[in-house]
Amino acid sequence: MGNAAQPTPPEPDPKVAPHTSSSLVRRPTPPWVFLLAMISVGVTSGHVIALSYLLEVNGVEVKDIAALSALTFVPHSWKFLWTPVLDTWMRRRSWYLWTSLASAVGTLAAFLIPMHGHHALLSAVLLLVNIAAATSNSALGALCATTVLPEHKGVAAGYFSTGSLASTGLANAFIVLLARPPALLSPWLHPVPLPTIGILVAAIMVVSSLSILLIDEAPPLREPLWPLLKAVLGNTVATVRSRIGWTGLLICLSPVGTAAAANLFGALAPDYHATSGDVAMATGLVFGLSNALGAFIGGYLADRINRRMTYLLSGVLTAACAFGMALSAPTRYSYIGWILAYGIASGLAYAAFYAFVFEMIDDGPGATTKFGLFIGVSNLAISYVTFLDGVMYKQGGRLHLSGAAGLLTCDGALNILGVALIGGLMVILRRQARREAALPPRSSKPTAPVAAAG
Repeated sequence: MGNAAQPTPPEPDPKVAPHTSSSLVRRPTPPWVFLLAMISVGVTSGHVIALSYLLEVNGVEVKDIAALSALTFVPHSWKFLWTPVLDTWMRRRSWYLWTSLASAVGTLAAFLIPMHGHHALLSAVLLLVNIAAATSNSALGALCATTVLPEHKGVAAGYFSTGSLASTGLANAFIVLLARPPALLSPWLHPVPLPTIGILVAAIMVVSSLSILLIDEAPPLREPLWPLLKAVLGNTVATVRSRIGWTGLLICLSPVGTAAAANLFGALAPDYHATSGDVAMATGLVFGLSNALGAFIGGYLADRINRRMTYLLSGVLTAACAFGMALSAPTRYSYIGWILAYGIASGLAYAAFYAFVFEMIDDGPGATTKFGLFIGVSNLAISYVTFLDGVMYKQGGRLHLSGAAGLLTCDGALNILGVALIGGLMVILRRQARREAALPPRSSKPTAPVAAAG
């Protein structure tokens, strides 16, 4: 106040790697920004889910659809191989913006490819789209972990998850509704050509991507590339070698909370005698809104109780929903109802997951690399669970669990197995920590007394 001298801000340390606390944050990011920014990433997933239904009604086998869906998760699993570059050269928001625009263009191209006779081309385009989407997701995740106030990271994880999950469900509903309008709307809405739908979807992705400009991020320091990458990789290795790091990687690799069955709900519609309108409502509007509700609950809980225990609890709830759907009568009403329940459980799982991942990431060098590693490993889990679910749909007859029952039972069983293994590991490590804390401190080697000065 008055003419009091203001403190001079410290000069940045030229030895500090880019995107550290000295060069990154100037104004904390409001958590709600990530709800908007995640729309572009979520839409790419919604497109794949809608495509699973459209391919199924066009005669493509569920096994092949599951393989295509699993392929789209490969870039999200291996993105840690190139995400170190995102900690150098440009702002993370610039990496996000350019890769989001690339995924929008690729998504439009996928809508232009005929469904019959071009499976390899469609697979290649979707692979490229998800490489771009995985890159933008990593940049955005690092921004969420480093530009949000620590006390708001749980809420930010809720918004982050809500933006992804809700846009996935709503994009799926939007695409299916326009491509195959339900009979109820047929007097007013006729099937829209896929290229036209592609233009609309790409436009939504571009507009939502511009929300990244609301994040106040300083430019990275200009340093030679190799020293920067060395600092980034060194910090990442140190995190992974710590107890919280390697246990976090195991949790990410486990099948807990993957919600993999959701990727194939569209393909399960015939098993439950569901119409195109049911698919649009259940896997789109219902799943998107229930995901959002679960994510908000998960974000709230993540700031108040143990985040890893919350994640394991969500895995149990996801398994219960999968088992319940497998045992229910194959009707359109059970299809919609259990997808609603599964959506709440999986939304809770995703929010709790992101919260404990953000907790492991500081604002030092390698934030994007660490986020890419943890999320990449988790998407590897989604990929293998999706593939195994699809295999059980086709091959589960040997266990008298063919079709939807086999797929959903496999999904639930893998969640329970993961919860048992990770929960057991957490108990063992907690007991070990208590034993170590109870041990007397090691005495240092006695030294000769030092004569008093003076």
